[in-house]
Amino acid sequence: KLILKDSLGAIKDSLTLGLKNMQTNNSKGRNPDGSVNWCLFWGPSPNDTNDITQCFGNYVAKPSFNLPAGFYTGAQTLSITVPAGTAVFYTRNGDVPDWNDPMYTGPISIGSTQVIRARAFSLAGTDLPSHPITNSYFINENITLPVISLCTDSVNLWDWNTGIYVSGPNADTNLPYQNSNFWMPWKKQAHTEFFAKNKLLGFEQDCATEIHGNFSRAWPQKSFRIMANDDYQDPTINYQLFPEKNITKFKSFN
Repeated sequence: KLILKDSLGAIKDSLTLGLKNMQTNNSKGRNPDGSVNWCLFWGPSPNDTNDITQCFGNYVAKPSFNLPAGFYTGAQTLSITVPAGTAVFYTRNGDVPDWNDPMYTGPISIGSTQVIRARAFSLAGTDLPSHPITNSYFINENITLPVISLCTDSVNLWDWNTGIYVSGPNADTNLPYQNSNFWMPWKKQAHTEFFAKNKLLGFEQDCATEIHGNFSRAWPQKSFRIMANDDYQDPTINYQLFPEKNITKFKSFN
């Protein structure tokens, strides 16, 4: 609960946030300023008026996939259930879908291993887009170890200025390339799916990810740290990652 008090301690305003379903970087506020009407906004506007900010009532419902994430033999056909009053856009490259991506109009053919993400947008423009849904599909893959599918928007990894897997504009020219982007303590939002050796999905959730390590950050193949984060979904990963250890909750793993 958020409570605003004056200098004498008197409560001037309060709000039970209910932030569990709020998406990253969206905000909530009164519109017009000082009114009883609450709105969702695309982004925060500190020290500025809400009067000229578009007011959204809620989030639209999430779409759904008819095909569970996992391992398949041969090409598959994926259908998406489109919530009423929405249009669904999807991607095949890990990016969070927006209006510039392909709109779902019929079944999608999946002929090779890839990640499909989908998101519903309000046709009336009165509500904010749904939370993205994400599924990894492995086609004709033979595995003997558990598989972790880490999906994040491409700019989080590869953008020259903000991507955590690239050198970036401030990198030193000598090993270990200090001041590179991959040396920065930057966390990015991602989606993690864990498949056990039997190919069954163990858990999936939104998370934070960052580059892990010291000198090893300079090598072409870098390690990731996966962190549970209640800003994105849950404060813990509720899964027994190591069958031989009786530990069923994790804050992070590498």
